[in-house]
Amino acid sequence: MNEKIRFTDLTISSKAKNVSLKKYFDSIKRNLPENWSWLRDRDYDDKETFFIVEETIFIKTPYFKNEQYDLIYFGVLILGLTENKIILLDIEILNLINNEDLKTIYSKEEILEPRALFLNIFSKEILKKNKYFESFNHTFEFGGNQDENWFKHDIRDERSIKLHAKDTNKIYFFGKGKQAKHADKSIIYFSPNNISLSLSLMKKAYKKSQKQLIKLLENRSEKLIKLSENDKDVLYEYFESITTSIIFAYIAVESFANAAIPEDYIYEKINDRKIKESWTKENIERWLSTSQKICEILPIVLKTDDIKEQEFWLKFKKLEKIRNEIVHQKTIESGTKLDSDLYNKLLEKDIFKTISSSLSVIEFFYDYDNAHPYFPLGLGIAKFQLKEIENIDAEFGSYSEVE
Repeated sequence: MNEKIRFTDLTISSKAKNVSLKKYFDSIKRNLPENWSWLRDRDYDDKETFFIVEETIFIKTPYFKNEQYDLIYFGVLILGLTENKIILLDIEILNLINNEDLKTIYSKEEILEPRALFLNIFSKEILKKNKYFESFNHTFEFGGNQDENWFKHDIRDERSIKLHAKDTNKIYFFGKGKQAKHADKSIIYFSPNNISLSLSLMKKAYKKSQKQLIKLLENRSEKLIKLSENDKDVLYEYFESITTSIIFAYIAVESFANAAIPEDYIYEKINDRKIKESWTKENIERWLSTSQKICEILPIVLKTDDIKEQEFWLKFKKLEKIRNEIVHQKTIESGTKLDSDLYNKLLEKDIFKTISSSLSVIEFFYDYDNAHPYFPLGLGIAKFQLKEIENIDAEFGSYSEVE
């Protein structure tokens, strides 16, 4: 298959606000042609993305034969529905005889061909024949070894350093490591991406709090729900989880904003007294709020549209407000009691959409620059930067293995 038309990844988004992703998602699984099937008894642990996956579907392909290996195999396409898109989470390639995952016995390069084949057929036989097809954008991309995610071991990894040495015409990959002290021991470890750790904590707490809220309210159809002493444990666990999710959602955006600003960047503005001010990155990080960095600095640095025009912006401003109320809790009754009205906000219906706005903010900028060396993985295709050097010794000097 020609690499120019060999696609490995798919993202589906709405063309207009009045078209429903959910309807399209449901229509895909309910209108499968002959030889395709919907596997209803499968669960997916979505550890390969930071997007909040609300639903998944597993679609089994027809059977194909590989003459070279005398092998009959089939695929399972795993699609995920998020708040604003349908994403291809994975494609399993399985041996018909024993259901063995061919990813365990063939190289990544060998798996690309059947993956691209299944995605191409899925598009022709299912998507393009669906009545909702024209109402959606279908973005097909080639990832493979052009995608930073190809090289990761964990979604929380930092991106590797990639150097092309001109003298040998070789490409070198380096992982970033650190050395720490613990009592009388030294620990050498790979450093994670700070933004990714926060997104991971946000998502885990998000999913946990969703389950706790369902448990708290299940089988209660009355308009006025009176929680009892027996409900306290679940209720307080929910407050802990949702608070954790809010805080780390905000930290992720703050870390993302700081990472996007170059070290030598100078922000110039005219203040209220008509005096020109020059802000260094250190000043920006210290004195500007996260929302100011996002709407005033990042659109300049990353050359984007005005993020304040986006539908999710007001939700993020609400997230920032709730986060500030959590971190800087006020007192009432002459300063003798903490204001507990905050917990009412944590039980509002739209609290989860408020939290997920953090992902929308990051995704907005990520779509303009997914090759940034400090940006997280797990948000779709991640192109990488390759630095040209004369030779590896000149770049690093002499070095030896740490013992």
